[in-house]
Formats: sequence, C-alpha cells, structure tokens
Amino acid sequence: MANNNAKIKFLSGQYAGSEIELTPFTAIVLGRNPAVSNFVFSNENISRKHCSIQYNPNDRRFAVSDYSSSGTYINNVKRMQQGSVEYLNGGDTIKLGRTDEIIQLIAPQRFENERGASDQDIYDDDDRATQKMSASQAAAQPQLTVRGGSEDSYNAGNSEASVQNQVNNNQYNGQFVQKVSCTLGTIGLIFAGAAFLVCLISLIYILATDAQHFAPACVVYINNWGGSFEFIAVFAFVGLILGIVQLSKNVTKDAKIKNIGTVAIVLAVVAMLLFSYIYMSAASCPKRELIEYGIGQAGESLDDMLNELFQ
Repeated sequence: MANNNAKIKFLSGQYAGSEIELTPFTAIVLGRNPAVSNFVFSNENISRKHCSIQYNPNDRRFAVSDYSSSGTYINNVKRMQQGSVEYLNGGDTIKLGRTDEIIQLIAPQRFENERGASDQDIYDDDDRATQKMSASQAAAQPQLTVRGGSEDSYNAGNSEASVQNQVNNNQYNGQFVQKVSCTLGTIGLIFAGAAFLVCLISLIYILATDAQHFAPACVVYINNWGGSFEFIAVFAFVGLILGIVQLSKNVTKDAKIKNIGTVAIVLAVVAMLLFSYIYMSAASCPKRELIEYGIGQAGESLDDMLNELFQ
C-alpha cells in the first residue's frame, strides 16, 4: 500500500534545503501573517495568506489553493488564478509570487500490497537525518533541520541548480517585460495627455467664442482646424492602446507604475468623448442655423469695420 507521509521541500529561499511532513487531508497554509498562516515567511512580496497545500493519499496528489494577489506559479510556467485550486503530482514545484521561494512536492514511494510494508519500511535509515514535523509544529518552530543523506527516493528529476536557473531567467524576463511595459505606458500617457489637452482647450475656446450658438461655432472651428483637430483622435487612440498594453504586460506590484497605464486610458477615453461631442454638435447643426450664424458673423464683422473707419 502507499505510504501517506508526503512532504514538501524548500529548494530555495528563506528555508532552502528544509523539509516538513504533511498530515494527510490536512491543509498547511503558507503566508506572511502568523494569524492566518501556520507556516510563516518574512518576504514582503508574499501575501499574508498566500496559498495552502493538502495531500490526498488516495490519489497521491496535492491540492494547492492560491489566495494571493501576486500569484502562485506551478513549475515556473503557469500562474494560478487567485481563489483557484490545482491538483499536482509529486515532483511538481510551486513558487510563491515573484520571489525565490520554491517548494517541491514530494509524494511517498508506492509499494506493492503483498510486501506489507510499514511506515518504518518506507524510509531507509539513511534518510532519517531530517526531523519529521507536522504543519502545526512547523508554525511553532520555523527553524527546520536541513535534510541530509540520500535523496534518491524523492528525486523527481529537477535538481536545485536547474530550478535556480529557471528562477533567474524568470526574474530577468520579468524585469525586461516590466521595463518595456513601463516605457509603453509612459508614451501612451504622453499621447493621451496631449489629445486631452487639445480637446479641452478646443471646447473652452468654442464656448468662449459663442456659447449661445455652440453647434455653428463647432462647425466653424472644425472648418478652420479640421486637419489638425482630427489628428488628435489618432493621438487619443494610440494612448488608449498603449495604456491597455502597459496594464496587460505589467508584472510589478508598484502602484505608481500601474497608475501610468490607468491614467493614460482615462485621459484617452475623456479626450475621445470631448472629440466626439464637438464633432457630433457640428454634424447635428441645421443648415439654416449655420447660414444665419454666418450672416450674423459677417454682419458683426462689417459693423466693426465701419466703426473703425468712422472713428
């Protein structure tokens, strides 16, 4: 029969090389807050209640639940969604957020029923250098004994060196993506800000020119600045796209960097709304009102000319 004494081993991070034993069907919670976690970390990038691990001896699988905002990564490839549960096998690894805390899941060896193996038969004497701990004991005594002796029965094919290389590559890629996304977000913010300012100034100018005849004034303004004004719509659209890209590619928890994309999107949307309002007002202006407005403007210009001549 299968032994239920599954373990987790810390391949890197604060407790590198240490192991703890899992009690079957009992979840161990990993996190930064001792009030909600029974295995505590000091890394600020780990959530107060980051994730939990529970071993099921019936199917020899580990149920990993993610509660964090920074994510739990499976085998350095897949990021778990917050609130989701993944069922993993022995040898799989999980990484807590964007840290170097990598944990390997170790399932006990499978033995044939006819051997009648007891718990003492499962682990060789050479493998007893590690003091076995329950999840509650690990919380009360976080200083774990580093495992020594043979690890052949727990080898899942991933050495610590290869895992560490994956961590380094992952951190480098994350930093590169962060720099690119931050640059794109800044460019998007500039484009969106320029479009917003031009549209706002245009609206204020039209209202100051003749607020009582807003629609005809919009027609005159667009006629005078049509080419340049329409180009502002392109600026707003580019700012919107780059802001969205910045948010989708952003991998940092820094709120200031995240706000770059958010502000770019907001400014771009407002600029598009102002642009649309001016254009829709001009398009909906009746021809008769436009003609009367033009005649009125021409008459005022003529009166001004005559007043200047006879003063």
